[in-house]
Amino acid sequence: MRKRMEELLDTFDCSSTASIFSTRNQKNTTDNYFFESAEKVSFFFEEKAFGDDGNLKQPKHLSINKVGHGEICL
Repeated sequence: MRKRMEELLDTFDCSSTASIFSTRNQKNTTDNYFFESAEKVSFFFEEKAFGDDGNLKQPKHLSINKVGHGEICL
């Protein structure tokens, strides 16, 4: 399962989606990407994953908070 998750994350283009997952403030950060994640694999970033310039502050695999909600095919 770890290998498959690495493959999924490696192919995930984080420049196309920058959806944030927050346990404290999800109501304000929920977007269509969040709602559409029910039927596919979706990645959600840490609240402070991006700098003021819009780029990730650290590597992608260290910036992901959650992977949801769809099935992950092994």
